[in-house]
Formats: sequence, structure tokens, C-alpha cells
Amino acid sequence: MNKRITELRKTLSLTMDEFGSYLGVGKSTVSQLESGVNRLTERMIKLICSTSWPGNKKVNEQWFRSGKGSMFVSISNDEEIAQFINNLRDSPTARLQKRFLTVLARLSEDQWNLIDQIIDQIVNDINDGKDEQEITERANESYSNAINSSTSVDN
Repeated sequence: MNKRITELRKTLSLTMDEFGSYLGVGKSTVSQLESGVNRLTERMIKLICSTSWPGNKKVNEQWFRSGKGSMFVSISNDEEIAQFINNLRDSPTARLQKRFLTVLARLSEDQWNLIDQIIDQIVNDINDGKDEQEITERANESYSNAINSSTSVDN
């Protein structure tokens, strides 16, 4: 498992200090775990596998213990949203994200439908191989049309 700690840390592009901060330990502890000087406790294994790593990734415990399977487990959309909200709640610098979510929470069903249409168009344009400028122009046009045909949302 010691080699998998190193593999995990490098896959996540984290320094020993950064990796340790997710677990509440220092760089020296991470180094000792990676080198095998310290044995992994059951508590540390559970902590590594339950931690929400960058990109909202969770470590697959089977992979961590045996090397079998994929490194990360898939999380549901609901779990990803919950993690995002928890991270926002705890972040003193997430002003834009909080404001954006507040605006989204106030949208009517018709406004959500318009946004859905715009997103579908953008996805289709990307899949059709349209260039970034054309996609942006079409999205702006759709947005303008949507704004003109719907009621405004207060900030």
C-alpha cells in the first residue's frame, strides 16, 4: 500500500505537504508512510479512502488495499453536488459561486427550460466540431433571445 500512497499523491499532483494537509498530518508523516517506515493504520486507510480529494475524487478502497480495480470510485451527481455545496459553505472566498447559486435558486421553470435549451445547443455545437468563436456567438445569440422572452431574475 505504501507504493499506492505515492501513486495516488502523484496522480493528484499533490506535494507531500498538500497531501498531508488533506489528512491532517505533516510532510514527514506522508514521507514515512510512502517509504514504509510507518505502517498504515486502519484509521488512516479509511481516512484516505473517505477524503474528498481535488476534483471531488474518492479513493477506491479495494484499489488502495490490493491494487485491483480503478484508483477512484465514481460518485453520483447528487454526491458531487453535495460535496460542492459543502465546499462552498466552508469557503470564505467563494463569493461568486454563492451568488451564482442564489440566482439559480430563484429561476422559474421557464427560465430553467431556456437554460437547458442553450446548454443543449452548446453541447451539439461542440459535438459538431464548431469552433469556439462560433459556439460563443451562437450561445450569446441564444442568451439574448432567452432574456428578451423571459422575465429577469433579481440579484
